[in-house]
Amino acid sequence: MKKPIILFAIMIIILSGCSSQAKEKSYEVFERDDFTVIKTKAENIKPETIRSPLCSDYVRELGYYGINAGFFNSVYKEKPNDEDFISVSISWSREDSEKGAEVFEYSPRDFERVALGEDYYISRGTLYLYEDDGRFEAGVISAESCYNLKMKVKSRKGIEHDFIYMIGGGNFYINEYPDIDDWESWKQEKYAAEGPLVVETNKTGRSGIGIKEENGEFYAYLAVSGTNGEEKPKTLRELRDLFISLGCSDAIYLDGDGSSQMRCEDDNGELIEKPGDNRYIWSMVRLIY
Repeated sequence: MKKPIILFAIMIIILSGCSSQAKEKSYEVFERDDFTVIKTKAENIKPETIRSPLCSDYVRELGYYGINAGFFNSVYKEKPNDEDFISVSISWSREDSEKGAEVFEYSPRDFERVALGEDYYISRGTLYLYEDDGRFEAGVISAESCYNLKMKVKSRKGIEHDFIYMIGGGNFYINEYPDIDDWESWKQEKYAAEGPLVVETNKTGRSGIGIKEENGEFYAYLAVSGTNGEEKPKTLRELRDLFISLGCSDAIYLDGDGSSQMRCEDDNGELIEKPGDNRYIWSMVRLIY
């Protein structure tokens, strides 16, 4: 009788090991105002350089899920040369920096404005996450570089923080303009000053990230316009209104038009792929399981 008991015990151990290794999905997906929204804890995302369309075979083989990241220097429908294909917004993570992977630590102006004599760097909205004493804190601040962001955040509390990532885009300044009726004030006072690369009035693909503190934890809301299989273009104002309706305290807009891309699973395990126009994007905001 001992042998069957031993075998049964071994099976229990194996099954227990398998279940402990299985990773639960770290996000939920829902539709709101014709946007597809991914909700996850702020520490469950990171910028990832992919130099590829988000719904490409390359990314599928890696198994990455997420949305497109910030601004890139041009629109590529075919694979560009690496030296021609760079970011024009911050895309940095501590993990990739420490292992020597490709990151981008600055926020340069577009080249046409530089040619007109404007400064090379510009402050643009940048989402950040840091960890202090085991607690994660997220926010958005406009910065020219990772160093510039660190100094601005340090000045608030007088201490240096252990930053985990920084993701550049355009700052909606929701904490300063929290109401839907604040659109014109934000547009005149902030949008124009930061030299955006995204036209606000066009109905096109939109993407962005909102931040909200819930029960002492920070959550990220990753949004891309359109319903799976039935894309519905949006204005920048509609993207901003979405984050306000979600109760976000901070938010950034990311690259738009055909760069607005998403790849994930819905809550039923069905694959969602929004390829935009299949253009090459420099980096993505990757979901971490």
